[in-house]
Amino acid sequence: MVFKSKAQLERFKEMEKSGEIAQGTTEKWTLETPNIGDLPERLHPKQPRKGKTNFKYQPMKKKLKGYS
Repeated sequence: MVFKSKAQLERFKEMEKSGEIAQGTTEKWTLETPNIGDLPERLHPKQPRKGKTNFKYQPMKKKLKGYS
């Protein structure tokens, strides 16, 4: 298997340390990856969060009976 990003490579190294995957797997796949230096940091960069629009809150005025 070939690594697609540096983040994936780091994740597999962590999994190897914790024992989730066999020792030597990361090294084997690193040798199969053509050029690790050209890998992107992340395959799908995180999108910026869409925040609320920037406006001041203005409470609605109560309508009183008998007044227009």
